[in-house]
Amino acid sequence: MRNLLLLLLLAIALPASAQTFSAYTADSVKLYYQVLKDKDVAVVAPPKKERPQGAVNIPPTVFYNDSTYQVVKIAENAFRGCNKMKSCYIPDGVIEIGPYAFTGCIRLESVQIPATVTIIERYAFYNCSDLQTVFVPAPRMAFVGDYAFARCTSLTSVRLPDIAQQGKHIFEGNGLPQGFVR
Repeated sequence: MRNLLLLLLLAIALPASAQTFSAYTADSVKLYYQVLKDKDVAVVAPPKKERPQGAVNIPPTVFYNDSTYQVVKIAENAFRGCNKMKSCYIPDGVIEIGPYAFTGCIRLESVQIPATVTIIERYAFYNCSDLQTVFVPAPRMAFVGDYAFARCTSLTSVRLPDIAQQGKHIFEGNGLPQGFVR
């Protein structure tokens, strides 16, 4: 009885491993996803040899194993170091861009961020040196983390909504005039 109770407690305490799978977009770009809960998934980092290139259009939903999942998050490090990616379309329904999600995407020129995104975590677009424009059409954002757009040296246009909680140095080292944002 005691051993059974111990096994039960361990089963409750240890998290189940999250299911990860890959699927191709309409443009034949292979992306990786992790099931979060119910029918929600996050885009996660691919193996280094399978980093996406060119234009990446993340679909709002993905079909896998006889189920349709809603894409709600770009996970930590999802596209980190994808230095041949030129643009990224993030669909409506995504609410969070995780830490370091696009860090080091040095050829990323444009990213379309939908109004549903309310959280952009720390270093999300750090050192995206070719990124030229940041536009978030949301009426309000909950959080933009430290250094989120720092070292984006080609930035010429930035438009963000009101931000409830803003990290430090979100636009440091990008050449924009002080007070330029908003």
